[in-house]
Amino acid sequence: MNNPYTHGRHAAMVAQQILAGTPPSALPVLNDTDYRPSFDYRALQRFNIKTDLLPPDSTLAFEPEGIWYRYRQVIIISLAVILALVSTVAVLLANIHRRRQAELTLRKWNRELDRLVRIRTQELEDRAHELARLGNKMRKLAYTDSLTELPNRRAGQELLKTLLGRERDREQSLSVALLDLDQFKQINDRFGYEVGDKVLVESAGRIRDALRAADQVFRWGGEEFLVVLPETPADQAIQIAERIRERVQQPSFTPARQVTTSIGVASFTPGEPLDALLGRADAALYQAKQSGRNQVIGSQQCLVRSSRQHTDAV
Repeated sequence: MNNPYTHGRHAAMVAQQILAGTPPSALPVLNDTDYRPSFDYRALQRFNIKTDLLPPDSTLAFEPEGIWYRYRQVIIISLAVILALVSTVAVLLANIHRRRQAELTLRKWNRELDRLVRIRTQELEDRAHELARLGNKMRKLAYTDSLTELPNRRAGQELLKTLLGRERDREQSLSVALLDLDQFKQINDRFGYEVGDKVLVESAGRIRDALRAADQVFRWGGEEFLVVLPETPADQAIQIAERIRERVQQPSFTPARQVTTSIGVASFTPGEPLDALLGRADAALYQAKQSGRNQVIGSQQCLVRSSRQHTDAV
């Protein structure tokens, strides 16, 4: 069939012109009209006529609209939203992947940093221990006599300063004994310095064995030894010095066979400086040497003897 819409439009135009007063004879006659065949889609379906057999410029009436034509705008918007969501999700996934990679790298760096810190910390601890060990060794060397392995003069002076600082303002009973091996130069001259060193080592051991737990002995220099006797009054200090003298003069394993010692003892008096205390012990030792060696002289005895000698001289 022809297109009813086209014919209907021409008929309406002719009717409008007649109603407007135009004589029919004046109306133009259409010799050629636009022919566009139009078919009823329902009739075609009823007679099972395929639409691809129709003329190319044919139109279909009552053709049902497809989903695309009905929801085309909604579908386009939905697809655009879906594409936007997919793009957003892709960007998020890419960011998450990069973040995970960054976290893995950071963890790896942290583990490596922890390992380096542990190694460095261990190195520092090892160095600190080594420095402490060397410090202790240097202190031991600085305060220990290398031959007898006794504390040396420096260590004895520091101990006496500490003890005197504690006892200076109260009644105390600190005593010291200064020892000197008798005629030690003759031992060196007769038997040699190697034997002399053995005599010093053996004498140091005997002195140490004769002391109490709280007492300390120091190599004061050469063949001299200083014994510090805390909480020891003068009379008890004399007894300990006598025990040291007897222990030293026992037969020796060295070629020298027997060694004797002279000892000067002094007890601290409140307010007395260290030099005065040691000076009194040294004076008592000198008196023991002058009186025949191998004996113990206390500082009080030394004063008494000096007074007698002065009286005799007068």
